Amino acid sequence: MSYYVGIPLLLVVATAEVSVLPMFQVGGLQPNPMLVLLIGWLMVRGAGEAFLLIPVGGFFLGLVDSAPMGTALL
Repeated sequence: MSYYVGIPLLLVVATAEVSVLPMFQVGGLQPNPMLVLLIGWLMVRGAGEAFLLIPVGGFFLGLVDSAPMGTALL
């Protein structure tokens, strides 16, 4: 059940991180909500689910980011 919520949530967060958050820089630093979401998921739901969602989040960031494919997954 949690993957039905987690995977679309990761896609929304990745899209927001690339499109909206560059406008909200403080001192040249940009927040990373994908990292915060995945660490929160790890703490609440456990390592078994988080270790499956971490590569999915990196893949989604690689799809919507302008960086070379695979760098977000690393």
